Amino acid sequence: MEYSVIIPVYNEQESIRPLCCSLRKTMNELGESYEIIFINDGSTDRTFDILKSLSSSKDNFIVINFIKNQGQSAAFQEGFNSAKGKIVITMDGDLQNDPKNIFKLLAKLEEGYDVVCGWRRNRRDHFFKKILSKIANISRRIFLGEKIHDVSCSFRVYMRESLKNINLSGQMYYMLTAILSSSGHRLGEIEIRDYPRRFGKSKFNIITKLSSGLLIFEYLVNKSKYIRIK
Repeated sequence: MEYSVIIPVYNEQESIRPLCCSLRKTMNELGESYEIIFINDGSTDRTFDILKSLSSSKDNFIVINFIKNQGQSAAFQEGFNSAKGKIVITMDGDLQNDPKNIFKLLAKLEEGYDVVCGWRRNRRDHFFKKILSKIANISRRIFLGEKIHDVSCSFRVYMRESLKNINLSGQMYYMLTAILSSSGHRLGEIEIRDYPRRFGKSKFNIITKLSSGLLIFEYLVNKSKYIRIK
């Protein structure tokens, strides 16, 4: 299989159908085999029911259901463990990521990168959220030497081989670019267009944002813990 698309969702019932429609159109245009993996992260609305109805007649549409909300790190780790595609694509399920940008991300990947990250230079989010993300990005450049501008953007493409030894316990998804870089993988980025949220409420967690400094410290102290050695 060529592509695996991984999308964690939590209470996104209004966004699921339009996202699936546009995503399938984009993936079909690529002309290669693919699978779409949704991780329902303990949604309390109709998200899981809608996903089940959409997956019932599609062999390449996979739904993984968490009974309780476990967070983005656990959701992505489950998706990475399940993915069969040579190339893994990750994105959000709130319609702020346009599937058409997959073409741009893949084109950049072909330049020899192991991972290509989306960069929402003109981010369509709350001012306070943007400020906290900017502080986190600057901190990571200072303490980790990271060059990625938008480390909180989930819209990325990976060569699946780069993910096989990753361990995203706790909240370590937010440190994934640092983990991959320190493992010797080549990371690139490309600007993508960000869209305002159309439905529902943001899952912005101020505690997670404010704890970014602690995550950096945890990573620096226990770096080997997050890379599985086989």
